[in-house]
Amino acid sequence: MKSIGPALVGIMTRLVACLPRSVQRATAGLLARLVMLANFPPAVTTVRNLELCFPDLDSRQRRNLEKASLTNTGMLLLESGMTFHWPVARLNSLIAEVSGEELLTRSMATGRGVLLLVPHFGNWEFLALFLGRFQLVALYDPPRQQTLEVSVKQARQRTGAKLVPLNRKGLKTAYQTLKSGGLLGLLPDQVPDRSSGIHVPFFNQPALTMTLVHRLICRTQPIVLMASAMRVGSAFKITIEEPAAAIKSENAHEALTAMNQSIEALVLKAPEQYQWEYRRFKSPPDGRSRVY
Repeated sequence: MKSIGPALVGIMTRLVACLPRSVQRATAGLLARLVMLANFPPAVTTVRNLELCFPDLDSRQRRNLEKASLTNTGMLLLESGMTFHWPVARLNSLIAEVSGEELLTRSMATGRGVLLLVPHFGNWEFLALFLGRFQLVALYDPPRQQTLEVSVKQARQRTGAKLVPLNRKGLKTAYQTLKSGGLLGLLPDQVPDRSSGIHVPFFNQPALTMTLVHRLICRTQPIVLMASAMRVGSAFKITIEEPAAAIKSENAHEALTAMNQSIEALVLKAPEQYQWEYRRFKSPPDGRSRVY
């Protein structure tokens, strides 16, 4: 029975890997409309996040952004077929532009560690495959179904990346990677446990934000960069850039506020490509009402 999960995932991802990009887009749009019509949880969460983060939008603008966001999330799911199974050369054919690759290679050539922040924007799975050529070490949350972990790791590591779980052993590897001059990537906008985060603004809302980034910077003094893979038509534009300089502040509140501001700036390039379906504000400060 334990093998049914991975087998089913394998079948489904291979099927969607065969879909043309135009069909993926049409299917994702249809799924978005169905989710909105049925008012499923992803739609409810998206609407609430957009109300909080874009209060100046009128109802029609917010509805359009909701549909576009759900469509992009649908694309992320359907693109799992190609990220799991397409040959590397075929994946590379989807790269329309790479901006900032010289910044990354120059940073790594210094011998200092490079901390790469990858928010939930565009297709971060595709980005990780691109970064495998730089021997990326990436922290990740293991799937809830442990039987899926082997197949998921195999798919994500097939271009040279190494995935380590977000636990004590994985954190030890993360520190060692930076201290030895390697490339470490993580998703900085996940909601941590309360003991591992502080509340700082994100689109003017108090968001529990992981302090891990601040600790990594203070202890290893790495070069800090931000990366994304934004959809442009049927292809992707990969961008590697510097976040706000204050991210290196010794004050955790200042540093993490700067990090969230940098994520905001990225999101505003294409708001529909941020994962608004994620309950980013699910852990409010003490005394504040829950928003979901």
